[in-house]
Amino acid sequence: MKKIIAELFNLTDQEKAEIFLLMFVIALCASVVMLGISWSRGNDVDYFKERIVLMEQRMTHLDKKIHDEGQRTDKVVEALNETRVVLNNEINRNNEQDKWLEEWKKLPQLPKPKR
Repeated sequence: MKKIIAELFNLTDQEKAEIFLLMFVIALCASVVMLGISWSRGNDVDYFKERIVLMEQRMTHLDKKIHDEGQRTDKVVEALNETRVVLNNEINRNNEQDKWLEEWKKLPQLPKPKR
């Protein structure tokens, strides 16, 4: 490090100006690159904010759809239960009718008239 500083003192004014100009250009390029990176990151942040908003909207839509499907399923289950009750009542009524029909067949019948 001491050698580098010693060599800087040995340089002419023209060489020192060229080094200063080179350092200035390097600093300018670095600042342009940093500004580009920060601008790009700002755009990335906006992009990801939009993506998050869209994902939230999709999730809300899916939640609503799932809720609606759940209500539809509840209605189907209710209709199935009502149908089961009606079918059980019909089966009981048919069994009762079959029982009465068997009892009626056991009754003595009148002879058929001859013609």
